[in-house]
Amino acid sequence: MDKSELKNIPLRPFMAVIMAPVVVFALANALFLPIVGALDISRGGFLADMVASTNNPFIQDFILIIASVCCLPLSAAAVLVGPALTSFLLNLKYPMLTSRSRAIWGGVVFFSFYMIFQVIYRVFQLISMRLPIYFALMHLLGLFAPICLSSLAGIVLSCIVAAAGRFGALKHSNWRV
Repeated sequence: MDKSELKNIPLRPFMAVIMAPVVVFALANALFLPIVGALDISRGGFLADMVASTNNPFIQDFILIIASVCCLPLSAAAVLVGPALTSFLLNLKYPMLTSRSRAIWGGVVFFSFYMIFQVIYRVFQLISMRLPIYFALMHLLGLFAPICLSSLAGIVLSCIVAAAGRFGALKHSNWRV
C-alpha cells in the first residue's frame, strides 16, 4: 500500500473487517477444542467413561457414532467456514479489501493471529501434560510434522479469508452499480 492509499482508509471499519475473522476463529476454537476434549476416547475422557459404563458394544458404538456425527462436523464447519464467511459479509457492508494488496494484508494479519493461537494452544497442551522442561522440548520436537501441517493449514485458511474478503468487496461494488 502506498501512503495515499493508507490515508483513505477509515480506521474503525478497516479494523472491523480485518479483526472480525480472527475473533470468529478464536470463538469457534473456544467451542471446538472442548468438544474434541470431551470426545476423547482415551482413558479418563468424558466419552470414554460414558462408553465404558454401558458394557454393551452396540450401545458403545451408537454413542460414539452419534457423538462424532453430531458434534464434530458442526464445530469443524464453524472453525473452517466461519472466518471466510465473516470476511465476505463484512466486505459486503464495508468494502475494505478492494485491492490485491489490501487482501494480502488482511490474510497476513489473519495468519499472524492464527500462529499466535497455535503457540498458545501448544503451550497449554504442554502445561496440561506436566512434563519436565527437557521432556517437553522433546515432545515439541516430536510434534514437528503436525506443527508444519498446522502452519500449512493456516496459510490456506488465511488465503481463503483474504479471497472471500476480496470477493465480498468486489460484489459490493457490483451491487451498487
